[in-house]
Amino acid sequence: MIRDFLLEIKKTFRADQVVSEQDEIVQHIENVTSYNVDVPLILYPESAEEVRQIVLNANKFKVCIQPFSTGKSWGFGSKLSTQGDLILVDLHRMNKIIEVNEEFGYAVIEPGVTQFQLFNYLNETGSKYFSDTTGSAKDTSIVGNALDKGVGYNMERYKQLLNLEVVLGDGRIFKTGFGHYANCKATNTFPEGIGPSYLRIFLQSNFGVVTRATIELRRRPEKKCMFLTVLKDESYLGDAINALKGIKQLGLVNSITHYYENVRVKNGLAPVMYQDLKGQGVDIDRESLMGFLNRYSFGAGVIFSNISGTKYQIKAAKKELKRLSPWGMTFYVTDRLINLGLYASKLVGWKKMNSFIHCNAGFYRMALGEPSDRPIMSIYWPAQTELPEGWENPDHTDIGMHFILPTVPMNVEYVQQANSIVRKVNTHYSKAQASYAFGLVDDKTTHFSISTHFIRTDKVAREESRSLAKELNEEFIKAGFHPNRLFVDFMDLVVDPDDIFWQVTRDIKKVFDPNGVIAPGHYNLT
Repeated sequence: MIRDFLLEIKKTFRADQVVSEQDEIVQHIENVTSYNVDVPLILYPESAEEVRQIVLNANKFKVCIQPFSTGKSWGFGSKLSTQGDLILVDLHRMNKIIEVNEEFGYAVIEPGVTQFQLFNYLNETGSKYFSDTTGSAKDTSIVGNALDKGVGYNMERYKQLLNLEVVLGDGRIFKTGFGHYANCKATNTFPEGIGPSYLRIFLQSNFGVVTRATIELRRRPEKKCMFLTVLKDESYLGDAINALKGIKQLGLVNSITHYYENVRVKNGLAPVMYQDLKGQGVDIDRESLMGFLNRYSFGAGVIFSNISGTKYQIKAAKKELKRLSPWGMTFYVTDRLINLGLYASKLVGWKKMNSFIHCNAGFYRMALGEPSDRPIMSIYWPAQTELPEGWENPDHTDIGMHFILPTVPMNVEYVQQANSIVRKVNTHYSKAQASYAFGLVDDKTTHFSISTHFIRTDKVAREESRSLAKELNEEFIKAGFHPNRLFVDFMDLVVDPDDIFWQVTRDIKKVFDPNGVIAPGHYNLT
């Protein structure tokens, strides 16, 4: 079947759009979790019509496909799916920015468009809008991340989606909302259209292949700054969350509020500072750098978020943020303060402090929409000081990682319970450990972001990390904190054949994809 499919595909696809040699395929599918399944073929379509031809031939020759945007779903399986023998369909060459609308603040893009690509485009064209970014790499797909319910610095990515074009599993091209009306003026401004709303049914689904999306952009604010509260003690976290909940209910902090525990902060900042100081010719070792960070920052952990709008909105937000003062020290970071700190530290020749401010400024700019590869460095720091060659893509290095993302209601008791689960499960392992951060999405929901780190060449560490990730997921589910995203090899933890929800999801797939050719088992029953 694969052979006949390949012969048919080669009639219309160029040689550089087809990878069939196993030695080359093995290099492509290597990933940071060490997860491995057989892949017979990789295809690189460059248009929606080519995607449609792949789907039609998959039905004809009874083969299955696994589509992905750029394949940087690190810690969840990267390019791979829940089972082997699927043809990978790599959409990264479909990378056109079709339209940016300055009147209504939206962009129409293909799945291969990266967050850095759109960032550059909006800057170069002088747009009055920016696109939210995530803490992942510059070259991650906006559409792929949104469809998998990713979270940006300011909002949940899927909430940016306004319209989708999808090649269904039977080869039909389906457009959500008003998109199916050729002359509709409100296609990209009113997502719900008329009749049933199908937009969100394609999130984390295997019903079709998204080939185009309209995403909402954010208006560049009149004023902006970041508040950063350094907790005095870890035991104060619950009280600080309670205070933040009240502030969020007032709508004065309307971006996602993040909490990074002390270890997570230092692991994120230390490698960036180390590389920055090396670039300046400063002779520094790991011990002295960590000593500096221990002296000058972070307390028990850091809470931070953007506040933006008019000067009156920021003034009102600052007034309410005084509620956090019993639990920690709050600072307000602005471009002016950063520039002043850089100037003063350079003037007195304090290179470490200058680097500290410079590197923190990079993370500050990320939260305001500028993508960066800096966060990837934190993957390596727990195990090694120097960055390996090709570090920007951890799939092809010796460092391993799993992600665990439980959803926890914004309740002090629940957040503390989730924190306790991480600490308890960590004690069961020696060669792999989990660290965490979380985002207070609104006044109701907290998304924990937990990662494990290990050396992939160490078999024991590799097995421990997988076991640690699975145990964490199991413990969170047992406590009622189910994941919002999941490593592809753990799908059986949530997809229950006796659950009516998953039975109906399977039935819906039969309508969109009657022969089950698209990503069988992906957030669905097989």
